Amino acid sequence: MSYRSILSRMGDSKEARAARTAFLAVEGLFTLRIWGAEDSADLQSQLDDIEAMLLSDGARN
Repeated sequence: MSYRSILSRMGDSKEARAARTAFLAVEGLFTLRIWGAEDSADLQSQLDDIEAMLLSDGARN
């Protein structure tokens, strides 16, 4: 299954777009971590930023 097919199931609402963006950002961070380009402290800080953006932009009712 490809990313495109998985992400397309989320729909096209504002919340779905925010969730897709957050998901891809996290995937990118973990890829950078695997390659050794991101350390644990930076990773946690970035994950916190992604979570805050997702909650403030996409999940607010």
